[in-house]
Amino acid sequence: MRRDAGRIAVMGLIVLGLLAAGTAFAAEYYQWTDDKGNVHISNSPPPAGVRGKAKTHDLTDAPASQKPAQSPARISPEPARPRASGAVRDESKPEPLLLPYSRVGVTMYSTTWCGVCTRARNYFNQIGVSLTEIDVEKEPAPFREVQQKLGRKTGVPVIDVEGKVFIGFSKSAVSAEIEKRRIARF
Repeated sequence: MRRDAGRIAVMGLIVLGLLAAGTAFAAEYYQWTDDKGNVHISNSPPPAGVRGKAKTHDLTDAPASQKPAQSPARISPEPARPRASGAVRDESKPEPLLLPYSRVGVTMYSTTWCGVCTRARNYFNQIGVSLTEIDVEKEPAPFREVQQKLGRKTGVPVIDVEGKVFIGFSKSAVSAEIEKRRIARF
């Protein structure tokens, strides 16, 4: 009876060790390009004979929602974009891994009655960025600081996308900056 309890304890320690090792291995993933030019991302090494370079990335600092699944699978961070006819894909540069919109921080200085502010707010809520909105009528001090940094008085909205400041709301300009901020840097 004692011998069985000892074996169970040893087996439990082995299982715990394997679980801990599995967690460490799940923190990295491999990225490679197949013969058709498709970029694959998984937590298992690429198959033998893969063309191009395989890259290994460590995701230990990434949030749990960004860590790869335990089974090898192709992960498509973004839907495939159609290429212009005749466009040649550079095999040496795999498509970048895009972070979710919620990882992009946007601060907007606005008012409740501003129509442009409402359009910008609706856009940011629609795509799901991490939006901090400051009503300049209720909290004028932070807005004055921004105006001093810009060196002039401005109206609303003033939009700060992680340090890049926009006066007014141009959906195309703000969207381009948000997309730049989504590219994962390793």
